[in-house]
Amino acid sequence: MLSALIFWSALSAILHALYINTPFVNLEYVFATATQSVLDSEAKQGLSTYFSMQANPLGYVWFSTVFHFLTGEPEGFWSYRLASLSGLVAILGAGAIFTSSLKSNSIREFHLWCALVTFSPMIWLFSGRATADVLPVGLLLLSFAMVFTSETRPICRWLAPTIFLLAIVVKYHALLMAPGFMYIFWCQNQCQFNGEWAKKCGKFFLFPLLGIFTYLVAMYNLHGFFLIPNSVSQPFVPGLGNSLKNFSLYASYLGILLGPFALVSIFSVRKNWPQKWWLFLLVGLGLGVWMETNLLGYQVGEMNYGPLDGIMNGSLVLLMKGLGGICFVFLIFDCFVDGNKNKNAVAGFLLTVCLPYLLICSTTRPAQRYLIFLIPIIFFYLVFYKTENHKHYRTVLGWGTVAVFVLTNIFAVNYQVAQARASDNMAQWLIKNNLIEQTHSGSLYSNSGQYFIPYLGSPKTQRVLERSGDVETSLHSEKVVVFGKTLKTYYLE
Repeated sequence: MLSALIFWSALSAILHALYINTPFVNLEYVFATATQSVLDSEAKQGLSTYFSMQANPLGYVWFSTVFHFLTGEPEGFWSYRLASLSGLVAILGAGAIFTSSLKSNSIREFHLWCALVTFSPMIWLFSGRATADVLPVGLLLLSFAMVFTSETRPICRWLAPTIFLLAIVVKYHALLMAPGFMYIFWCQNQCQFNGEWAKKCGKFFLFPLLGIFTYLVAMYNLHGFFLIPNSVSQPFVPGLGNSLKNFSLYASYLGILLGPFALVSIFSVRKNWPQKWWLFLLVGLGLGVWMETNLLGYQVGEMNYGPLDGIMNGSLVLLMKGLGGICFVFLIFDCFVDGNKNKNAVAGFLLTVCLPYLLICSTTRPAQRYLIFLIPIIFFYLVFYKTENHKHYRTVLGWGTVAVFVLTNIFAVNYQVAQARASDNMAQWLIKNNLIEQTHSGSLYSNSGQYFIPYLGSPKTQRVLERSGDVETSLHSEKVVVFGKTLKTYYLE
């Protein structure tokens, strides 16, 4: 198991190293400038920018500071991304701990699980970016694994709460996965809710809750806000309709992120319910496309498809959402059957963490990256418990899904790198020609905003815009070219 873990960790590091030092994209610079502020007391603007644009706590910034300091505070972009890459390694390590507890020899299944998790597009893209998305997942899963093995390894009883606290301080969403710990303690307590179970839960959660409370009080005393800065807080508008719409979006997107491997659950339900499986097909289709039938202009937040939005039409998007909803409904029902009929503890764990997490997330602004917390757990269930005695599931659906993921990542990474370089080139051109101070960052702000921060208060006479395809006339332009095709252009006007 250790050799397989080393192989996938090394492979991930080597492949990410191919583009780890490319310019920032998608607000990475916000974390980088905050890191610089921690190391340099005179660079206070970085933390101010962070709190004006980020709702995440400072955990990733602290981890990034450690990596950046240990690597000698190098120039460039790569050192700020090491914390995210370490999060991917932590996810794989947690999977190795769980796999080692299985009675059967599961090395082939572990290799498949590592491949699915590593190359899952959402995980792969964010594990190479300086954002607080993959690191908390790795810390959370490590904490789960340590609690799982705490009965035989007493030191894990002390390490697990600390690591869980670190996960929360990196991203508050880790706290929403707390029911998973309660479920593990319940299983360790002969599936009984009693005083012993409550005692275990109390001992475990005491330190993380005290720690996060201390952090929140410190943030209030130092920076004047509690939980999240006022500049990025959004008023909560309770409403069953909006929550249901968000849940529909999450469900369909999660089903899509499983790729063709989600067919494993569909085949399982069809086998166990040969006369009624089509009912779940209709329910899933309705869940996936229901959001698209609403014409009230509801904002979907960050639930788009990234660079794929530019090449997919409305019909294809509707089809994907329908398929995603179908995959989600079959997965959830399959877990219910496995948990109740077959007493599958992993299926029960998945339901315990998945449904409450999605329901709570559905009450706020939706974002697809929040689903990263669930992907490794779902793949663990599908690989280790739904492909038993089905070798063709592993070879065809499993590794076929890995191939689909790899192809998707090749396009997505090339798009991100091309976009980052075009943004950085435009900013560098403005600096070289002494135009940066009088130019509004416009479309560059999310990728290369660090160059414009010192001049936010100066008068602006020009602006950087973007347009799909080529731009023939402009003062200066930089193209985002992927595989010889210009997808969009940044231009100065």
